[in-house]
Amino acid sequence: MNEIKKRPSWDKRYTEYCFKPPKERMRILLTDFKWFDEIWKALFDELADSIYEQKEYNRKSGGDIGVRVQSSGSKYSPTESKAICHMEIEDGILNCDLLTGLLVGVDNPNEISKKVYALHFMKEEVNVIIRELTLLSASDRKLFMNCVYYGKTIDEIAKDQYVEKSSISTRLWRIKKCLRRALIIDLSKEVERFEEGSFKWDM
Repeated sequence: MNEIKKRPSWDKRYTEYCFKPPKERMRILLTDFKWFDEIWKALFDELADSIYEQKEYNRKSGGDIGVRVQSSGSKYSPTESKAICHMEIEDGILNCDLLTGLLVGVDNPNEISKKVYALHFMKEEVNVIIRELTLLSASDRKLFMNCVYYGKTIDEIAKDQYVEKSSISTRLWRIKKCLRRALIIDLSKEVERFEEGSFKWDM
């Protein structure tokens, strides 16, 4: 992640990700494609830390001393207690557990819910893009990677391949159209999974 000048943080394009049209969501994913795993993990960690801090602050403000965790013997371990609480929060995010413990004791449950869903959809949809790339021809896959992953311009690619820029532009447009169509189809499936409550994913 050393090529990213600034640590990614939650802003409107991520928080409102689920409400954006497929074309805009794909633009975000392709912009972040090269560093997606690092960006996703940074957003995940920031959300988990934010939830923990809100819960802890509200717990102390309410005079609740919390669950005292026993380590070796009978000595109370604040570090272990914090680790367990963090683990439960991370599990709640990964399992989209919005109906029970994850949102208890937080200040902004609606905002947190949007971020949890955004993480899920981003992860699912980048996997859709990767899957669709494997279905492309070798030449189209190479074109996509040169443009999106390695950051080559259309002029550079056209010059390397001794073809017109319009030819490269047309191929890229067709590739992105194919990916966008796949995202639309996958979105309808994801909505069904959310309604059924059968959504869960791994880091």
